[in-house]
Amino acid sequence: MLIAKLKIHMRCALGKYNKFPIQYSQILDRNSPSGQRWKAIMDKVAAGLLELHNNGVSVIYRPLHEMNGDWFWWGPKDRNNVSQTRKDLYKSLYQDMYNYFTFTKGLNNLIWVYSPDAGPSNKSAYYPGQNYVDIVGLDAYHDTPAQIQGYAEMLAFNKPFAFAEVGPKTLNSNFDYQTFINALKNHFPESIYFIPWNTGWSPLNNSQQATLNIDLTGIAGLEQVKEIRLFLSLDSGSGQTAIYLDNVRTN
Repeated sequence: MLIAKLKIHMRCALGKYNKFPIQYSQILDRNSPSGQRWKAIMDKVAAGLLELHNNGVSVIYRPLHEMNGDWFWWGPKDRNNVSQTRKDLYKSLYQDMYNYFTFTKGLNNLIWVYSPDAGPSNKSAYYPGQNYVDIVGLDAYHDTPAQIQGYAEMLAFNKPFAFAEVGPKTLNSNFDYQTFINALKNHFPESIYFIPWNTGWSPLNNSQQATLNIDLTGIAGLEQVKEIRLFLSLDSGSGQTAIYLDNVRTN
């Protein structure tokens, strides 16, 4: 079974950086102009996902990520001052996409990932519900990986855990990824995969990359997986690095 990982920055039906709750809620009204634009955006994304579906490709799908930060339109205007209404609007938006892709479009090849940012609070506050999530994770940019916060909070959902996006916070091009591998073993042993960001955050473009020891034995989370395939991109332009999972256990 082939599995691809997809993270997507979806366009906002209201305008790229619009974050006002009243207008945000209009996206969920299919009869409104914003609702129609949102449906058109989802249709376009679904068309690509359907092509993968028809070719037998499952997709680890991570939409609307880092929702507890205030840098994407689906997040709050102020991450430190978030109303319950705003949190509920996010949940409804996520659920709307899930239901549309799953039941209207018939996309049963998606593995849905919920991944807040490890820095801000409210990591669990936007969780859309157990029926809408297959994997929980964290997006974590930290120079001292052992100090990443939120791992236990995510494990409390009783879902497989992953580091959905990682990298150094300030040590770009000078970060030793061996510290992250060691942190996985010693502090985050239930992790089932991790994906570093590209360019300056990539292991290929950071210190000690030639001697990086990607030995993941002893990480309990990987016992859920029959086979792990590691691919390090040789494209020096992107420096993209990823760990893909194959033949994921369902029990």
